[in-house]
Amino acid sequence: VTNQLQKAWAYYHQRDLVTLRDAVTKYIAQFSGANHGLVPVLMPHPLLPDGIEKPADPAAAILDVSAEGLVTHVELEGIPLAAAQHATAEALGGWMFLPQLESGTPVATKVKVPLRF
Repeated sequence: VTNQLQKAWAYYHQRDLVTLRDAVTKYIAQFSGANHGLVPVLMPHPLLPDGIEKPADPAAAILDVSAEGLVTHVELEGIPLAAAQHATAEALGGWMFLPQLESGTPVATKVKVPLRF
């Protein structure tokens, strides 16, 4: 961790967005006219703050994924502590997918994901 962390994060996030956009273009061409499920591309794990215990109960997230493959909303289940919720939602908000296709057209969708810490 350095004082340049925010700049580095912004750079790598932009790089990942360009990579995703190119991958989505190829994905749509590959499955032209077809139905196809959501495909995970980038799934960074949550880093819980020091001193925060990992949730013991089964946990899950319901993610709203845009037609561009980006997470637009995160709903968490089974994570009781606010600090753990924040860190988890922040990480899941950075996940990227090849979007669900309906007749070859990308569509927004929801997906429920079990979480393991």
